[in-house]
Amino acid sequence: METINQSAVSLLWPNGAGTPKSGLLSENAGNDLGINTLAMQMAFPSHLSSRLRDILLSPVDDEATIQYRQEVLEDCLSSPAMMARLEELLPRLAHLGLLASYP
Repeated sequence: METINQSAVSLLWPNGAGTPKSGLLSENAGNDLGINTLAMQMAFPSHLSSRLRDILLSPVDDEATIQYRQEVLEDCLSSPAMMARLEELLPRLAHLGLLASYP
C-alpha cells in the first residue's frame, strides 16, 4: 500500500509552520475593532467564527509571515478563477473538517 504525504498547507503560515507564539489583543481592543462582528461575517461555516476570531485577535510581527500573507493575498486578487474554484470547494472542505472531528 502506498503512503500518502499529508504535509499541511496553510494560507496563514509559511511552509505550514503553524501558529507561532504571539500576544493576543485585549478583549477591549477586539471590541473596539469590531473583531467579533467581522469574524461572524467572514466565517464559513459559521461554527468556525470563534477560531477566526482567535486568529484575528493574534496579530503577527514576524516579517516572513507578513510577507507570506501579502503574497497569498496578491495571488488571490490576481486570480479570480482560482478564487471562484476555492469558493466552490469551501463547502466540501468544511464538511471534511467536520468529519475529521468525529471519532
